[in-house]
Amino acid sequence: MQTSLDPRIQTSVRQAVRTARSKFDHSRGCRGAITRINISGDWGIRLAEVTSLTDIAPSRLAVVLVTSEPSARISFQPARESGSIVKTRDSGRITLDGIKWARAAKDRTPPAMSQILTSGRGDRCRSPHPERPDC
Repeated sequence: MQTSLDPRIQTSVRQAVRTARSKFDHSRGCRGAITRINISGDWGIRLAEVTSLTDIAPSRLAVVLVTSEPSARISFQPARESGSIVKTRDSGRITLDGIKWARAAKDRTPPAMSQILTSGRGDRCRSPHPERPDC
């Protein structure tokens, strides 16, 4: 979304859109994965090929590598440098408490991580600590 040439207004508009999108997502619960990735071998190459939104920071596309109770290990879409996919893979963990908004039914917390996330699922993930890639 673009506004006037005033960068302060543009920044405010972007923040308002991000906040509204997050509230909308949280009010609707989990609606399914953005994509599915085969996580065998170097899955980072396949995840890097998925078109993702670049203006919704701090959200980034991530793939679920392993689910266990009560958390899931994820890794973020690799960056590109000079057109090449970087070798580094930023990863983190999502806890059941961290995705309770993705409830299976209104006002119900999913009792198990596996009811929401499965290996190979690609979706947006927001880091609560920008200096750390953990979700």
